[in-house]
Amino acid sequence: MYSQTFLKGQTPLSVDQEIDPFFKSLEFSSMDDWNPAPWEGSLLGAKQAREGGDNGQAELYCIQALQYVGESTVKNLYDYAALLKNLGGDGAEAARSRADKLRQVRSQPSGGFLGFAPPEELNKYADLLQELDHRSQADSIRALATADDSANKTHAARIVIQRKGGDPRGNC
Repeated sequence: MYSQTFLKGQTPLSVDQEIDPFFKSLEFSSMDDWNPAPWEGSLLGAKQAREGGDNGQAELYCIQALQYVGESTVKNLYDYAALLKNLGGDGAEAARSRADKLRQVRSQPSGGFLGFAPPEELNKYADLLQELDHRSQADSIRALATADDSANKTHAARIVIQRKGGDPRGNC
């Protein structure tokens, strides 16, 4: 919705030609805050199960935690691309392409080369949200960036454990 103000006796400007394309160009996406509780709860569950000697249950918690962060990262990178597009900013297509690449690589069991660091991309998103005065969302995305970085380090540590002949189950 929009309105015009003008002095009494003056004719309002015809702005429909400018307003209509603007409204038609808008896309709305979810900007829900990332909730760290499932991540933290799964990590705690894994730790407790591992300490109790139940590596199988610990592994289930680890998988749940890592998938939650991975899915949240992909979703928020798409949200970042959509926000850039809505703002008419440069880089919207490139951001979308990076989100596509991340989704593709994370769907492969063997992984792959991304060419960018998802936590850095999330921090760029958080910086933009901060500029737009969405402080709580920016803080949420920064927390997700930290969790994604931790998840990446966890994957690397699990590979090292496995290569040394150890059991990586439940190590997250």
